[in-house]
Formats: sequence, C-alpha cells, structure tokens
Amino acid sequence: MTEKNPFKRAILRRKDARIEFSIFQTEAKAAILAAGNELSGFDTLRKHCSFYVTIDNPDTVQAWFGGRSMFTKDHEGKLAIETGSCLLYSFSAGDTVVSLYPCSSSLAKVAEDQLYIRIGRYSAVQLLERVKSDMRLMIAYGYVSSFDATPTWRQWLQIAWLRRFKPSQIEGKFVAGGSTLINSSLKSAFRLAILSTFTAIMRPVGYIVIALLLIHYGKDAWIDFFKAR
Repeated sequence: MTEKNPFKRAILRRKDARIEFSIFQTEAKAAILAAGNELSGFDTLRKHCSFYVTIDNPDTVQAWFGGRSMFTKDHEGKLAIETGSCLLYSFSAGDTVVSLYPCSSSLAKVAEDQLYIRIGRYSAVQLLERVKSDMRLMIAYGYVSSFDATPTWRQWLQIAWLRRFKPSQIEGKFVAGGSTLINSSLKSAFRLAILSTFTAIMRPVGYIVIALLLIHYGKDAWIDFFKAR
C-alpha cells in the first residue's frame, strides 16, 4: 500500500498562500494610496517627507515616508536627517508578516526596531480589507516615533496599545506581545468578578436555606444545639 505524502497538504497551502500574496501585490499600491488619501495626517507627512510604495520583489510590499531635514546638526556636526515610518508586508513560508518600522535619525531613535501588527495566513481580500487600518497605524507611528512631531492623544494610544500587546523586535531580538503585570491584573480582576458574582447569587440562597431549617427544626432546637457546642 502506497503511503500518502504527509507534507503535501502544507506544501499546497503554501502554494495557495503565495498566489494570494501575489494577487495582493497587484492591488496593493492603489489600495494604499487610496487609504492614505482618506486618512488624517497623511497629506501633512507626505508634504514634508514624501511617500513611496515599492514592490521590488515577489515577497514584499513596502509603503514608507522618506527623509526630511531636521534643521539642526547631529552629534557629529552633520545636518540631521530623519527618515519616516514604514509599513511592510512580507511573505515567508506561507505566512504574511505585517510590521511597522519607526522614524529614525542620527539624533534619536525609539527603543523598538519594529512592531508587528499581525502574523498569519491571509487571503488577498483579507489583506486589502486591512490596508486602511494598517495605514492609520503607520501614520500614527510616524507622529509618535518622530523626534519633532506632536501626536494626538488617539495616535499615542494606538501605538501604546501596539507596544503593550503586540510582538516587537528590540535590539534584534523578538519580544512577545503582552505585559505579564497587566495580564496578571486582568486575571485577578476576572477571578474577583466571578467570586463576587457567585457570592451575590449564593447569599439569598443561604438565607432561604437558613429559613427552611428554622421552620423544620424550630428555633428552640437550634438554640439547644449551639448551647451544647
């Protein structure tokens, strides 16, 4: 009896994923530009930094803001230039990795090398449907990670949420998303809520049980019981 190839299904899934990413590539530039034109802050960043969408190889789609003069000198006495934020879609082993790269300059840089928005297997339609939200995060990151820009409170919260709950890369090392302290606090709060709810439900039940026992045995019998103890 001929055994089935145990690796065939995974190989076929990767082939299908490759086709989906290729379809996404053909539509990505138009979708990215259309999304940017609808989002607040995009035109301002594009005016000062320019904006580019590049598809240089079969494995990536990159949208990024270019460099701008910071109108000051760096630590070496050279004119400081800041490069803008970047949104990168990369295809690897059947999965699509969507990540953000921060602004950087010779004057300053944020702690993380990159933030991961999502990692997984997505169809072309799913990727295109998320382009606008990805672009919104890229714009927010462009303001938050810039040395000079002033982000709105909403932009700050969006990036704070990503930093707290999404994976990142710091000093070349992958850092899993989530905070142990916050997750522990959430679990404790959940347990407390369950316990409080259970107590609230059981309290009237306890009163009913006590009343039934008093009726069945009589008050005098209970007084004698406690005296005996």
